[in-house]
Amino acid sequence: MMQMEMFHAVNRHFGPIQIVHDFQFVALNLKADLYEFGPDMDENARRAHIKARLDRLKERGYAGIVISVDNRNYLQDEAALERMAWTVDYAWDLGMRIWLYDEQYYPTGAAGGLVLKGHPELEAMALCCVEKEVDSPESAVRVMSPMGHSSLKYAYARSESGKLEDISHWHDPAGNLCWDCPGGKWHVYCFFLRPMYDGSNYMRALRARRRYPCVCDKRVIKRFLQVTYEPYARVLGNRLAEKIEAVFTDEPSNSMYGEWPKDSDPDKDNERSRFPSVSIYDRPEIQIPGYPFLPWPDGIEKTFQERNGYALAPILPDLFGREPAMKQRRDFFETMGAMFDAAYNDQFVDALSRYDMLYSGHWLAEESFTKHPYLYGDVLHNMGRMDIPGCDMLFSAPEKLRHALACKVVSSAAHQYGRAHSMIEASNMCDADQTFSVERIQLAMAMIFAMGVDTITSYYGEELFDEAGYRRFTAYTSRLGALLDGGTHESQALVYYPYEQFAALSVVAKADPFPEAVAMQRALEEISETLLSGQVDYDFINKEILCRCSFENGRVITPCGERPGMLIFPDVPFVDAEMGDWIARAVEAGVRVIFVGKQREIPGLAEDCGVEFAEEALRLQSVDFRIADAPKLVCMHKRFEGRQVYLLVNTGETEINREASVPGTGGELLCLDFDTGEIRKLPFRDANGRRNFALRLPAMTAMALAVEEA
Repeated sequence: MMQMEMFHAVNRHFGPIQIVHDFQFVALNLKADLYEFGPDMDENARRAHIKARLDRLKERGYAGIVISVDNRNYLQDEAALERMAWTVDYAWDLGMRIWLYDEQYYPTGAAGGLVLKGHPELEAMALCCVEKEVDSPESAVRVMSPMGHSSLKYAYARSESGKLEDISHWHDPAGNLCWDCPGGKWHVYCFFLRPMYDGSNYMRALRARRRYPCVCDKRVIKRFLQVTYEPYARVLGNRLAEKIEAVFTDEPSNSMYGEWPKDSDPDKDNERSRFPSVSIYDRPEIQIPGYPFLPWPDGIEKTFQERNGYALAPILPDLFGREPAMKQRRDFFETMGAMFDAAYNDQFVDALSRYDMLYSGHWLAEESFTKHPYLYGDVLHNMGRMDIPGCDMLFSAPEKLRHALACKVVSSAAHQYGRAHSMIEASNMCDADQTFSVERIQLAMAMIFAMGVDTITSYYGEELFDEAGYRRFTAYTSRLGALLDGGTHESQALVYYPYEQFAALSVVAKADPFPEAVAMQRALEEISETLLSGQVDYDFINKEILCRCSFENGRVITPCGERPGMLIFPDVPFVDAEMGDWIARAVEAGVRVIFVGKQREIPGLAEDCGVEFAEEALRLQSVDFRIADAPKLVCMHKRFEGRQVYLLVNTGETEINREASVPGTGGELLCLDFDTGEIRKLPFRDANGRRNFALRLPAMTAMALAVEEA
């Protein structure tokens, strides 16, 4: 039996890690007048402030901190770097875990503007498309280079019959298109370059509206790592390897389209008294027209040609058009993903291994599958490159959490790529209801763990509760982390993450997504909700990992040791040859392969290959933890040596009080309370190879069941 004192005695190591940045950063529910260093505050007073904050965090039960150097005069202030070294030493002496936030403000890659300082050639560029319909007799067709754009880079004209002509050489000395049209109907595509910042989401970033370098360019990431980690290495020295556990990288990506609000002034809108920490501010040129665009990193054409065996420029009209052109789109966005992986992940992994620090953080829009090919590529692959894959979640309402996919995505990446832990940047920033209770945040923590994530980096403010409330919050989180540390996640199903299909249906910035891509996104959301409502735990899996799996007794055996019995596909438009062959072998081995949607021919899938089609609602019964009619109950199962642990979370507003069962007979069944640390035996009866018991779980609460094997 599990020792009572092991659960009672809270192990602070598994508690939340508070994101404090430079101890001046005004996070949610912090008060600027309490935390901003005043201009007259001397070094002793600043260190006293940091010491008091750290002492309080330790007393409250926090496991550690995520810190960065002073955001003012970022990485250029020797006194600030020395203060950070002192902070690391003091936090270490308190027994705290220490993570390093690697940017002034998100997104990672700019180093507070230092990467582009003196190197404007490293700025992210956009290839924009200006289109024009021509229906005229023989005459000159002119398309002017728009404000803020380069001279004409490429131009193509497509005739009514579909013939495509390269007219790039028809330009005047100023770089405008001046084409002698032979007459008839033509669709003209003109391509110009401009810096990506204007008309992008980064000109509206919450705290750092600055120009952004190209994260698909190896030169950029090499410079970022130099200007960021060389000052840290010089001042922190061996502390990097000995005292700093991990690095937190934050939302690097290609930029998306972002329109400036029409009723907003870009100068006045930057005056944010609530955010006192200064940053480089690049005023957006809101007069620059916002044409559709694609990221255009240096070397993209050469890399595309080498990977795909044909030139990129002639397919640009297909990429900007509204016809599917799935091969061309897939080739382009998979090339972009490969460039991101080589520039960002390869260099981060190499650099941090030299400093002996773990690679963590999170990407942008982890739950928005339609955006992944454009932003950075296969999100599961990118997460799998990290030592501790992460996501962020800016709300804590339990019912919203059960519908959010980000936690499931990141825990799936950790499981499938063999990572021991996964992380979430947790906060309540976007909750409509900004009233809080300890119980509400505890339930949010339980939901996060039920989705498979086990490391909390906390953006919850330091003024939410009284001291006793914070100790309850951290103790609850610590018990969750300690109980679920290690073991093997037991999924009943694998849900296919159709990255190749999303890439084949991806669109340029500012364009509406294809309906087929939206349908796949919606299908994945509905599959997740159906499985969770029936207590059928699952993992997402991509093609890369699926092709490494084997089969045994009608089950898929994943590289991490999971043994699910079914694979579920959303409504995909095709499967490629390699995937089609894998499906055929899986069905032959007795694995259930289910496609959501009506029975149909799917290109790449052999007819009569034995797959199932879920023509209406997907209806599956759990073969693991089982309970009747409890759609608000979420269950996660981990297998340990000699013990099975089930985390149960009631997200509903009514109590659950009915019979439930788990597989097996004999042994002991224990009920664990995360709030009090209490462990009690739960009576059960053996029937039909299952342990049957009465489950009572109050509304909006969580508990764990531990099955001690006989």
